[in-house]
Amino acid sequence: MSTQLIELELTKNLIKITTVDETEYFITISFEQKSEKQMEDLDQAYQAAYKFLCKNDIEIFHERVFGSASLYETFDAMRQNHVRTYFNKVEIPYTYVGAPPFWGEGIAGIILHGINAKKKGGTIRDVEFEGQICGRMYEKESDKRLMLSAIFHNELRDKSYEQIYHTFCKINQILNGNGLNYRDVIRTWIYIPQILDYYDQFNLGRNRFLEELNIIPTRDSIRDFDFENIFMPASTGVGCENPYTSGALFDVYAISKNFESEIKVSNETGSKQRSAYRYGSAFSRSLIVHQQACDHLFLSGTASIDDKGNTIHLDNIDLQIGETFKVINSLVQEADMNVADWMEGTVFLKKSEYAQAYMKNIEENQVLNPPVILCVADICREDLLFEIDGIFAKKKWL
Repeated sequence: MSTQLIELELTKNLIKITTVDETEYFITISFEQKSEKQMEDLDQAYQAAYKFLCKNDIEIFHERVFGSASLYETFDAMRQNHVRTYFNKVEIPYTYVGAPPFWGEGIAGIILHGINAKKKGGTIRDVEFEGQICGRMYEKESDKRLMLSAIFHNELRDKSYEQIYHTFCKINQILNGNGLNYRDVIRTWIYIPQILDYYDQFNLGRNRFLEELNIIPTRDSIRDFDFENIFMPASTGVGCENPYTSGALFDVYAISKNFESEIKVSNETGSKQRSAYRYGSAFSRSLIVHQQACDHLFLSGTASIDDKGNTIHLDNIDLQIGETFKVINSLVQEADMNVADWMEGTVFLKKSEYAQAYMKNIEENQVLNPPVILCVADICREDLLFEIDGIFAKKKWL
């Protein structure tokens, strides 16, 4: 892995920049300790990240911010100013997730995915839906990639499966309008307020949508050994508020390719778990995007669940963290990767005091400086205390 690190002279702050091909970059700005002047530190860190992007002709493709919902307006005004200054644009879409840092009110961090379109031989443009910029399209002759940000649907009763179903329909409508369809989706990030009261309804809405498109069969029609072969997007579904809607908030990544494209996509379950669709959640444990120069593995939200779908190590945060890393290692090793190939990730803690257990585990297992953000959020089950998602990548030595 080719990894660049930029450490700023700021209070307890580090920017991590990772890449394997020097065309796609992942930038993580993480605040792991409280600062009395955090917004000032954040402003400087943001400018350093944007300067790096501009200096290297890298355009923003995907950007997510994790922080207290109360800081959205302050943050948004700061970001708008930097977007105008550094990119000479009125707007670049992003997603603000109401997941606060473990140390209190503030910004937990920012994850940026940038692409040097010139070096990769393509172009990046904004995508609009009903007059609003909602995503970015990266296009080459052989393929195109669409990233949608902060998609939601407010026209139906909140926290109902109908609302979820129609949000998926809206996403498909945007995809169709740009020459893609939902079968091209490889990754979703879904942030669900009050998830513990809402997750069953969410699964009903998602399953209905995918079944109607014949992307998934009904569970009672599947032979036992076929579950792991069903192609579904990798996904995160965690309990976070947001400033846009009282319903679920979606980010979506889709790749459409023609017969000339070098890209291939496969799913990987690993050896520690089996398909989540066995118990009604329609997502893959991970998806791998294979390219000639490198592979990118998109890790779904991963937690302490065994191969039968049961939560294990109840009420023990240390063992749940350890089990989660065992599951992750089994997945990435099947793709000939390891934790050193981590590009970016998010650590979701059910309680703020669990941060110390996470940091202890990282130190004991010698996982050096992982490019992740730590934030507080509900997991999809009451007895799950911890979850991680992320992207891993490895260069192919041709």
